[in-house]
Amino acid sequence: MTLQTPHLSGRTRLRPTAAAFALAFATFACSSNTTEVEEEPTQTTITLSRSTVTLIYLGATETIVATVRDQNGDAVVANVSWSTADASVATVDGSGTVVATGKGTTTVTASVGSVSATATVVVNQIATKLSVVEGNAQRGVAGTTLPDTIVVLVADEGGAPVEGVDVTFLPSSTAGSLNVATARSDALGRVRVVWTLGSGYGPQEIVATVTPFQVRISAFSWSDTPSPDLVFASAVTLSRSTPSTLEPVGLLATVKNQGDLATGAPWRVQVLAGDTELFSEERAALGPGEEVSLELEIGPLPEGRTALQVVLDPLDAVAELIETNNLAARNVSVVAQTSVDPDGVVSGLSALEGEQLLFRVDVPPGSPRALTIRIGATSENQDVDLFVEAGERPTTKEGYDDCVSAKTPGSPESCQLVYPEGTYHILLDAFYAFSGVTMTLETGDDVVPFDISLSFVGTLPASVQNAAAAAASRWEELIIGDVTDVEIGTPQNINNCVEGESVSGTIDDIQIFVQVTSFTSPTTLASAGPCAYRTFGELPVWGVIKVNQDKISQLEAEGGLVDVMVHEMGHVLGLGTMWEQKELLRNPSVGNPGADTHFIGARARAAFDAAGGTSYVGAKVPVENSTGNEGSDDGHWRESVFRTELMSPSYESGAVKPVSAITAESFRDLGYGVDVSAADAYTLPAFAPATAPAVAPAGTGLTGFRGDVRRGPVVFVGKGGRTSTVRW
Repeated sequence: MTLQTPHLSGRTRLRPTAAAFALAFATFACSSNTTEVEEEPTQTTITLSRSTVTLIYLGATETIVATVRDQNGDAVVANVSWSTADASVATVDGSGTVVATGKGTTTVTASVGSVSATATVVVNQIATKLSVVEGNAQRGVAGTTLPDTIVVLVADEGGAPVEGVDVTFLPSSTAGSLNVATARSDALGRVRVVWTLGSGYGPQEIVATVTPFQVRISAFSWSDTPSPDLVFASAVTLSRSTPSTLEPVGLLATVKNQGDLATGAPWRVQVLAGDTELFSEERAALGPGEEVSLELEIGPLPEGRTALQVVLDPLDAVAELIETNNLAARNVSVVAQTSVDPDGVVSGLSALEGEQLLFRVDVPPGSPRALTIRIGATSENQDVDLFVEAGERPTTKEGYDDCVSAKTPGSPESCQLVYPEGTYHILLDAFYAFSGVTMTLETGDDVVPFDISLSFVGTLPASVQNAAAAAASRWEELIIGDVTDVEIGTPQNINNCVEGESVSGTIDDIQIFVQVTSFTSPTTLASAGPCAYRTFGELPVWGVIKVNQDKISQLEAEGGLVDVMVHEMGHVLGLGTMWEQKELLRNPSVGNPGADTHFIGARARAAFDAAGGTSYVGAKVPVENSTGNEGSDDGHWRESVFRTELMSPSYESGAVKPVSAITAESFRDLGYGVDVSAADAYTLPAFAPATAPAVAPAGTGLTGFRGDVRRGPVVFVGKGGRTSTVRW
């Protein structure tokens, strides 16, 4: 709109009024686009998240958050400046973090432009630590003042000294006196007292207290005449806390002459049970400060609880400073164990539910190659389970895993041990109460063979079936001796192992499913492993071998299908798959690159040395640790050391691939009976470096067992075929 001035008569023109201009501007504004001009924010307030901060030790921190708002009450981003009124009490940084620097009170201020806010900071040190910094463990003549002042330190949680705290000191009844009973800590947090020893000889003690914290201060009081003093420098320990009535007990201790004069004469050590002497032996003289280790063997002891006393110098041959520190006591609980003949009969056995009967049988050299232990059938409301372990007697039932027979109530139980020369411990466990039971031992029985049952999944090429049968026959030559049957009542699906398959009836000794399928990895020949273990003894019940369908033609052409099947069946039986649960694998490499992974089974280690491994510098027996594949590492013998041995992770067409005595003996370490004479001849090649990678040399035609160890869920099968926890 254009504002015009009206024409008047004559030459006179009137100027527009202010009202006219206002009207014109309003009319223009209504007839055109409008623009709002935003008002600039003004920082008008600042608030703090804390108005008071209390810190209880030097170095303690607390962060205060500052919030700045504009004239509309909206929070805005602003650069906040922080300051402290007294940096000797507390400092503050640019983020509002307050740090205690000294006891007292101060304020910190947050500022933005002309606005600010303050918070009060209180640093009130609280004593939480008390320690002896000087004068502990002194030695002095009885009744005299110790040469060094006792100094204790009072500190806060951060370790800074605390001034002005009262510390009380209390000597024991024989520990003499102090110059003060209570003293206050100085600027360095220290309290000093002077200790005059009591008149008695031997250890003395005072206790310093800042409630609720205490610290003990010791000293040793001497005679002014040099004297020897025999004392137990360590606690007496037992080789077994619950030995059997057939086992001796070892006592271990360290004895020291803590005096300042040699004993001058031999002294005796004596072991008593009540007033009965069980052991007495003379020991050589000890000089001042000298120690000697005691390794004593007593027993066997009668069944029940026995209080043992170990006495030093019972005949007082040594004129000691202190005679009251020459006695140590230990209690031992002895369990009953009966020795039986390897061709003996024990009848009339009975036990209440939960009780255990222990026996020991010693099989002399030259005995037949099987020891059979049988427990006769009982009524259905009675149940006795049989556990056997070679060598040292285990402390728990779970340790008896060389042979386990735990069938349903009323069933006969039996265990057979092959090549049984040595000592065997037998445990009869009353799952239910039993009575009138007979146990028979016999060394003349034939060995009950180990049986591998094969189940073919779907339609398999004849070559695969034949190779699986040949592999089963090979392992039945190496593994001998029956494993406890597993009775499966109601058929159970095993989808965790093989989709659509089930198990039922009696499994003696292991059932292996064989399947041909496709693989994601084009280089993997097969995969295998157990899917179920026995609850007792943990030997496999069933497992699976899956063969790569794309590799069958190649393996048939190379004549390697049987070797592949033997290798994979070894995994199902436990090689590389049971090592960790049997606690025979050390330093696993999966997730721990560079670890010197090794198998510690005693029999496999001995076989490794016998095959030429005595000069090997790494840990024995070396296990594959360098492929980076969880299905290879920790589950095979190390390729760089074993090379052609069949249970290493690489496969070379046309090469001789022996199953060595090392592999065979590793199965004995797992709990199987093994005929080592059935192993193939094998000598370890010249050793590559212990950490050499298992990488196939160019042009060798290696295809590989890498990635072939099954990693999947397994179940545990107990009495009556009951399954328990699934474990991955």
